[in-house]
Amino acid sequence: MIKVSDVFEVKYGHSLELNRLTMVAPSAGVAFVSRKMDDNGISAYVEKIPGVEPASAGSLSCALGGNGVLTTHLQEQPFYVGRDVSLLKPRFELTKAQILYYCMCIKANRFRYSYGRQANRTLKDLLIPDLHSFPAWVGPASAGVLDSFATRLEGLLAFAADDLHYVAIDDRELVPLAEVFDVRYGHSLELNRLEQVSSGEGGVPFVSRKMGDNGVAAFVKLVDGLEPAPAGDLSCALSGNGVLSTFVQDRPFYTAFHIACLRPRFSFSHEQLLYYCACIWANRHRYSFGRQANRTLRDLLLPAPSKLPGWVDGGLSRVVRELASPLEQLKTNQSGTYVS
Repeated sequence: MIKVSDVFEVKYGHSLELNRLTMVAPSAGVAFVSRKMDDNGISAYVEKIPGVEPASAGSLSCALGGNGVLTTHLQEQPFYVGRDVSLLKPRFELTKAQILYYCMCIKANRFRYSYGRQANRTLKDLLIPDLHSFPAWVGPASAGVLDSFATRLEGLLAFAADDLHYVAIDDRELVPLAEVFDVRYGHSLELNRLEQVSSGEGGVPFVSRKMGDNGVAAFVKLVDGLEPAPAGDLSCALSGNGVLSTFVQDRPFYTAFHIACLRPRFSFSHEQLLYYCACIWANRHRYSFGRQANRTLRDLLLPAPSKLPGWVDGGLSRVVRELASPLEQLKTNQSGTYVS
């Protein structure tokens, strides 16, 4: 581990105030970077200020305070910064992948700045990995990461490539969930009583009330005498912070406590099922203050199968194609290097 100041020249930024600058279109101005956590930290584009030189492209912006303290971005165009934003310039040549990894490492220290503590004086002394300690996938192997993501996109395209079936129940716009899905309570298993294995060893996904990773908390061995829920069912959390988190499970699975299994009553495409997941999740506001969905899930109103929006047809395929284009550009540009 080495200090941030061993890798980057750390300087305080311009400390400009956006309300005193003239905002212009992105094509005609200089990026104004604040402590904003998203959009690469860019809040606006402003007219160039006479006598104030923008920070050079290839520098990093790092928030020194606020909710996004230590949010760090690589800026690929000249830029100004607002208050409490530091500028980090690489002291030696680094690839884009290496710089982005350092951005992540710096941000990983944000837990040190809870309760409003700022990083003004201590940023330069934070410890980050030496170049020789980088994971193999960061350096020249970063192309492999992009190739892996491209492969996953292809898998998504195959996942979406099925025919849509618009089923007419009657003329109603909305119908109870129980008319679209057969609602069953899950297995109510406890993970600490199961034997965990890897997915490659034939493990069965164990679905909990987890909001990410498709709800899968682990992979476990098949339980004698207990049949997993079939692939194609939806898992739906009935309580917890992620109440109504709903996922399409593409392989047989077990469930934890307070998980419902929703089996489609009709033949649906994956895209239609994903749309229904979003519709169920949109009702989560009804279950604030710890209210559970055990008894009322089946009565939630969803769009009738014949009334699904037209854009659902091919929606996932369009998203994959939109992601594929910038991915190819990333693969082309990944070899770029930056140095102060």
